Amino acid sequence: FKGKSSSDISNLRQLLSDERAKLIHIVKTKKPSSIYELAKLLGRDFKAVRYDIKLLESFGIIELISSHKQGRECLAPVIGVDKIVINIDL
Repeated sequence: FKGKSSSDISNLRQLLSDERAKLIHIVKTKKPSSIYELAKLLGRDFKAVRYDIKLLESFGIIELISSHKQGRECLAPVIGVDKIVINIDL
């Protein structure tokens, strides 16, 4: 991500909102086995958490690992990067 305008910085701030930063922290520290478990740990709606996961996945920050439990697919979120580097040209 290379940001130059205030709208780019605003988009970055939305991507790394407080809720998404907390989500990343919980995935890293608690290692939930599913998006549903992650939503419970965060005390948030499943659909909202799934949306955030998909957004973070599109940037490579989160990866979803598939497994099967009781005949159903379960997607476990894991951190997909070691660090995030943000360069802003001023």
